[in-house]
Amino acid sequence: MPDKEDRKNDILQEHFWFTATTLAVNGFLMSGTVECKQWYARVISTLISFYAGYLIIERSASAAGKVNLSEDLKTIPSDQKTAKHKARETWCRLKIVPKHLLFVVCELSGAFFYLLLVAASCIGVWLTH
Repeated sequence: MPDKEDRKNDILQEHFWFTATTLAVNGFLMSGTVECKQWYARVISTLISFYAGYLIIERSASAAGKVNLSEDLKTIPSDQKTAKHKARETWCRLKIVPKHLLFVVCELSGAFFYLLLVAASCIGVWLTH
């Protein structure tokens, strides 16, 4: 199992790549390279941007040790988890995101910076389409 510092570095790299990918997609949508309906570009940008925001906040909460899985989920080996187990894990992670968003904003961390970039690029798509 990787140590805590390695996991933190992995999360920081994930934040970067989530943001970079989202900026690339939103930039592509803003460029006019692809012909698509206005609503389609806005929907795609919004979905991708919200998902990137979720991933950034959720990973930040994980790094801070704020994701609490129930004991029965912790004891099941990874190779024996079913889709139902993963859905329960995801629900646990989803519940922490709204609470942790306030923490990220108040901390003015790198995660907050990435969220600003994602939001600005999504707004850019909305303004250009």
